[in-house]
Amino acid sequence: MSLKRLKFVSAVCLTICFALGYKLFLICDRFNNWDVERRKIFYFTPSPVMELPGVYSESKVLAMEDDVLPVVCQINGKRTVRCLEDVEHGEVYMPFKSFLQPYFDVYGTLKKSENGSTFFDFQHSFAKIQQPSFSTYRADSVFGQFGTYNVAERFRVRCINSKSGVPMSVQWSQRGYYYPVQIGQYGLEHYSRSIIEPMPHVQYIAGLSEKRCFVEGQQTITIQNSSELSVLRMFVLSSDQESSFHITVQRSDTKQLYRIHYIPAAEPIRVINSFDVYFGFGQLPKNRWIRFTRDLSVDLMHGIGYTSKRMKKVKLKAIKLVILQLAFAGELCVANVSLQTHAHVDHFLDVANWFVENQDGKGGWSVPVKRSMSNGRLVLKPGWYSAMAQGHAMSVLCRAYLLENKKEYLDSALKAVQLFYINASDGGLINYFYNVFPWYEEYPTTPGSFVLNGFIYSLIGLRDLAFCSERVNQQVLDIYKIGLNSLKNMLPLYDTGVGSLYDLRHVSLHGAPNVARWDYHAVHIFQLHWLYIIEGDELFKETANRWIRFSEALLQNSSARCSYPILSLPMIYCYVDVIFWLWQFSYQNTDKECCLQIDQWGRLEIMESDFVERFNSLRINTPRQDELKQQCSLFCCITCGLIEKNEFTALRCLLLTCHMEKWLVRNGFDVQVVMLCPKVSSWFSDFGILETKFNNEIFISKSLNCAEICRMNKDELFSTVGKYFQTYQRKENAIFIIFSDLKGYNFQQLSRYFQNMQFVNYAYKIAHVKISIAQFSVKCFLSERKKQIFERIKEKHGKVDSQDQIVSRLTALVVVFELLTAKHDQPVFISYPSENGLPEIARKALFVMYNFTRMCSILNSFKKMVSTNYYPKLVPLALLSSDMQRGVLAEFRPLTDMIFSFDIIHSGNGSRRSDFTVPKICHWLTNFTSQFSKIYSKIQILTPATDLLFDELFVKIHLIEMFHNTMKLMFNLLCLETLNGM
Repeated sequence: MSLKRLKFVSAVCLTICFALGYKLFLICDRFNNWDVERRKIFYFTPSPVMELPGVYSESKVLAMEDDVLPVVCQINGKRTVRCLEDVEHGEVYMPFKSFLQPYFDVYGTLKKSENGSTFFDFQHSFAKIQQPSFSTYRADSVFGQFGTYNVAERFRVRCINSKSGVPMSVQWSQRGYYYPVQIGQYGLEHYSRSIIEPMPHVQYIAGLSEKRCFVEGQQTITIQNSSELSVLRMFVLSSDQESSFHITVQRSDTKQLYRIHYIPAAEPIRVINSFDVYFGFGQLPKNRWIRFTRDLSVDLMHGIGYTSKRMKKVKLKAIKLVILQLAFAGELCVANVSLQTHAHVDHFLDVANWFVENQDGKGGWSVPVKRSMSNGRLVLKPGWYSAMAQGHAMSVLCRAYLLENKKEYLDSALKAVQLFYINASDGGLINYFYNVFPWYEEYPTTPGSFVLNGFIYSLIGLRDLAFCSERVNQQVLDIYKIGLNSLKNMLPLYDTGVGSLYDLRHVSLHGAPNVARWDYHAVHIFQLHWLYIIEGDELFKETANRWIRFSEALLQNSSARCSYPILSLPMIYCYVDVIFWLWQFSYQNTDKECCLQIDQWGRLEIMESDFVERFNSLRINTPRQDELKQQCSLFCCITCGLIEKNEFTALRCLLLTCHMEKWLVRNGFDVQVVMLCPKVSSWFSDFGILETKFNNEIFISKSLNCAEICRMNKDELFSTVGKYFQTYQRKENAIFIIFSDLKGYNFQQLSRYFQNMQFVNYAYKIAHVKISIAQFSVKCFLSERKKQIFERIKEKHGKVDSQDQIVSRLTALVVVFELLTAKHDQPVFISYPSENGLPEIARKALFVMYNFTRMCSILNSFKKMVSTNYYPKLVPLALLSSDMQRGVLAEFRPLTDMIFSFDIIHSGNGSRRSDFTVPKICHWLTNFTSQFSKIYSKIQILTPATDLLFDELFVKIHLIEMFHNTMKLMFNLLCLETLNGM
């Protein structure tokens, strides 16, 4: 190449490089100069469709040009954050992870929806708010929410000691020690799970179900088909203190083999290599049978985790474990060797026995390690006691006494009360808040720390003990009431307005407040609901509900934040089903009303709705309504025991079940109402009282009477009823309803059993129907009511021949009205026999039906006259004179006002709320028909004198249709059939 040509090529290259460099400079300058050039960005905007609270609307990605530009945000004048400004909408977007999350202590992650779109899941807290599943509480009940706990899997548990059978903690010392609080929670967990979970599946090991002795050397037993059985239970008799045994297990996921050894050593746990775990049980007592129960999956988990700094991530479930061999060494005998799915009662009794054997002279269980708080400003030396530990011990020992009837448990629990009389400064439990209110300290420091959750647990323990025996222990009850009074006075001090405080150390130390973590905040809420169930004090309920709103970022001005319009009357009836099923996405405003956002821009307020009160715990993977239909089933249980106990109450239960079934079926849900008694079948034919059939087939199993139920143990009850429900379970999630007239212990266990099976248990309280004559059946009552109604009609209208079917139907409707007029949790009084004929409620019901037939008669007469061309066809209301409409409406103002104001009941403070409970509908129908009767003479159809009067007639017919359709709607909600043609 010539020199001239080479110079030319070099010049071209330099020119190109300069041009590219200049272009790059301009681009960089455009993006760096925020005030001159705007960027093109992609960002998410919310869909214009307003969804329910807690439900994310589908977002779409929009390409926005010249609308968004970078802007600097100054935070309190001290720091800057790079943000984005939406000029068109006046919005500023701030970075989440680098600013919003740490600044406001909120949480959020990007997630994928089922249709593949990405959305940002924002959460104000990570707290999982739980509310008690029980409506009453006794000393032998499930202990709070402990049935959902798994203490053994906590990272601060070193192991379950193979000698004592209780956990050893490493919370404040890595050496491992007995922490009474943790031990008590371990026992209460297993007690609760023993009630909630089904009976364990037990497999006895071949050749070891009866007594078998081994001599010197090692004897190995091969085990078959042990999948899902992780608990080893056996009785051991040793004549050699050096006896030992080990179990070979295999992880079903990795197929890795492990050996778990139980040896006569003092060291609780030792790991020699990656595949051998040793647990020391000390010295076996010679020539005495002892029970030995171990959860092998838990032992293996602790063995693997013993060498891991991230122990809490090492979790093995029973289903992942297969037991292969059991080997014995030394001279010993074994008997009743079995593998089980669980042994909750054994673990619970191990804890109760530990409390009895390790109680000291002061009646307490001291903590053998130092506890330091607030950077060393509050210190507890080894040997301190905890009111929470004492309370848990009382709850454990009381339940053990009621379960085993051994007085040693009750005596030990009573000794534990001694420390509640001793001040913290003297080695006891009591500190005084400002020298006024006594407080039972979880950590009895000086000055006091006043921890809230530990104090409440101590109150629960005291109450358990007070009601543990047949006679109430007044001395213990007085201590409980003193503490309860302190709590009522001091509870507001724990309310921050945005959360709750863990303790009041900031008052004692004049430092920063110790705000409770969200998980402790959730515990506080549960405890307050628990105390409300026990005491019925609205202070606990109101505080708990307010604290629930804190966890959802709905603060004191929540009602002001909601700007959605109230639903109009026509829309309300369309969304009754949505109200019922989406109650879990609800919150309360400052008027203590429950606000529900419904569909698009709709808002409805409900003050009282007992049907849906407990459904907020429904386990649903997605909150969308169409997916709810595919995932949920409703099961209602009506038992023969209830029917034989009180036929009228059982009938009332059935009618209310129909009421719920109506709501659900109209919205497309799969509803299965299961009758466990053939006796109810007659009520579907006699007088047509349940003529409205359920959506699905009625399944009737063999009759179960009260005596049979009471004689059943848990296993028999579950096999009789539990398997029956499993047969008809067609969906992943279901709601199991038990009518709580049956308050026996077996049915409480049945309720917990179904809850554990992922049924949502809804304990629906229905008050008894009271009647003056014993042994009086529903069928006899219907016959007598029919005679009374027949006589009343005959007296009023003369001859009533050929009206037997109508009278029978009226009788059924009147009786239903009588049973539903009172609120479901209030008793119903049926007056029979009545000296004055029909009682007042029955007369009102008959009057309602009578006026409804009047409306039907008017409409049928008009249709007949139109069909014969005597009248012209009905003209649409919009085409009629507005002046005429106003004139006619003025005449019927009382009726129209009742219709258009039915959904709005004004409270004293002016707020509005809607109530769809059955009694409200019954009373509304009574008042409405009373008004209708007063103006009935104005709406009879007469031949118009001139064509000009047809407009007035047409407006009246439109009004009558509206009255008629409104009453039909109310009858439909009451599950009554319409009365056309009567």
